[in-house]
Amino acid sequence: CIQKYGRENQNMGKGYLVEKKINQPPTVFVSYSWDNEQHKRWVKSLADKLVENSIQVILDQNDLVLGDPLPHFMEQSIMGSDYVLIICTPQYKQKADARKGGVGYEESIISSDVFMTQNHRKYITVLAAGTWETATPVWAGGKYGVNLSDHQFDGEEFEKLVNGLKR
Repeated sequence: CIQKYGRENQNMGKGYLVEKKINQPPTVFVSYSWDNEQHKRWVKSLADKLVENSIQVILDQNDLVLGDPLPHFMEQSIMGSDYVLIICTPQYKQKADARKGGVGYEESIISSDVFMTQNHRKYITVLAAGTWETATPVWAGGKYGVNLSDHQFDGEEFEKLVNGLKR
């Protein structure tokens, strides 16, 4: 069931049509760089833990099969999700700022969506490695996010993420 209503909102602009899913868990797309196998496993663990907390997660490791077109997957996943988690690492920042590879393509889609809709809250930064300054893409600098660089999914920061996604 989807409830549609119009409202004025400082983040969405005048008359923006909002679709709110009733009694359904939020859908989250995870944007990350394939830094190394350990990082990919960490991202998978994060996604699994979110699913355990009643969050629907779209993750390439779970949802792609051989032969799938990557650009289409990225476009549909970003635009069709309620939220996008930006998993910040120094390598992610480097690729995003240079618009290189899959991360660069996703960043182009994200930047365009933020520019067109001003829906900043859809895009949540998650610090996985480095510091906010060394790991956050330029466009996302200064965003309020969560710090999971301790790699713990049972602490206050993870709880803050889950609660924020369920708002």
